[in-house]
Amino acid sequence: MRIASALLFSLAILPGVRADGQSVQTGFLDRSVTIGGVAYPYEIYVPASYSTAQQWPVILFLHGAGERGGDRLLQTSNALGAAIRRAPSAYPAIVVLPQVPNDSSWVGVPSQVAMTALDNAMAEFRIDPDRVYLTGLSMGGNGTWHLAYNNPGRFAAIAPICGFVTPLVGKRWKAAVPMDTGDPYETLARRIAKLPRSTRLCRWNNHARRRKPSEKRGVTSNTQSSSAWITMCGMQPTRHHSSSPGFSRSGASGELIWFGLAHRRRSSA
Repeated sequence: MRIASALLFSLAILPGVRADGQSVQTGFLDRSVTIGGVAYPYEIYVPASYSTAQQWPVILFLHGAGERGGDRLLQTSNALGAAIRRAPSAYPAIVVLPQVPNDSSWVGVPSQVAMTALDNAMAEFRIDPDRVYLTGLSMGGNGTWHLAYNNPGRFAAIAPICGFVTPLVGKRWKAAVPMDTGDPYETLARRIAKLPRSTRLCRWNNHARRRKPSEKRGVTSNTQSSSAWITMCGMQPTRHHSSSPGFSRSGASGELIWFGLAHRRRSSA
């Protein structure tokens, strides 16, 4: 209860400004989407400086397994959501934070929820369609690969953190890509290479438990050998919990989001 109360207190809603001078709610806002007759709650962060006088970048953030549920709060308590709370003025972007139900993952209906939430944000706010970014950690990193595979050309950059492509040992989570189309890493590389000269940011940590030793090598070698525009950024060993340096703007490995926001989706040449 104390944690929930603290989160609710931090979800302050402040006014932004529309081009016509009318105010717009900012901060963490409650939203939901309905798919198949089921309502899925999520949060969307709008900077206090938001104004319709300009176009804004948008980040779709996919949380890890520990933040699953239906309270629309847990996914804002860790990683990017926590970093925003610590320094909200440092994040000049709309951030969409969907939430996976318990005992589920980002593959399947939750991926539809995430993309619908993103579409709704782009309809509600003044967002630059060439500055749409995707990131997630652990189970959310798996979801990042999955959404990028299924939505080529949609994102200007992706940043999967500790994200697995093939199923983890001892887990029922699904693979990020179809497993019946040959080598999954080659399948992924071919697919994201079809993005319209889009620059992707991939950040990796290979110290997670249960991760296959070949997982990092498979994705790295195949994406770098493809025709994709890609930047692979190293990360100091932090075991599986790399979200703090990954999403904080401070530290040697803390420029993930900021590197990504510097890129725009590019048209095909």
